[in-house]
Amino acid sequence: MRSENITVRFEHGLHMRVAAQIAKIVQRFNAAVHIRKVGRPQANAGSILEIMSLGATAGEHLSVSADGPEKDDAVKAVTELFEQGGGI
Repeated sequence: MRSENITVRFEHGLHMRVAAQIAKIVQRFNAAVHIRKVGRPQANAGSILEIMSLGATAGEHLSVSADGPEKDDAVKAVTELFEQGGGI
């Protein structure tokens, strides 16, 4: 398993457009990817609704984890999206 801590840098948090972009990215990889927020069940990063159910707002800290043959690439891709931040 591979895991990284990330910060929500999207001005309006994890809204539908961001969630859709995350889901689209992780579906390219042969890995099970999840996003976790303290106090909430982990969300399947391939599911827009599960991502949005985290209710993560700008500035909150999350963790992204993946397991599977392409776990490193999947975590890197999601982390890069979060680092890009305001572009979405």
